Amino acid sequence: MLNLPVETIERTREASPGERPTPEYWLDWFKKTLTASAEAKRANRDFRAEPPPTKGETRAEPGPSGPTELEDEGD
Repeated sequence: MLNLPVETIERTREASPGERPTPEYWLDWFKKTLTASAEAKRANRDFRAEPPPTKGETRAEPGPSGPTELEDEGD
């Protein structure tokens, strides 16, 4: 079926002795890992620090192309 030699299958089986974990074990492991990951993400936030600049704040604003103040032509 998998085209694997019997020796390879036996060697692999010997490398992992004991019972195989049940699906319930993996569901429980996944839930614990997911919860720990979400808690770690929340814990790593430092709300006292200033937030990083946004894209708009990091882009340089274009400077004026002409005079900064309007000149009176009537003077």
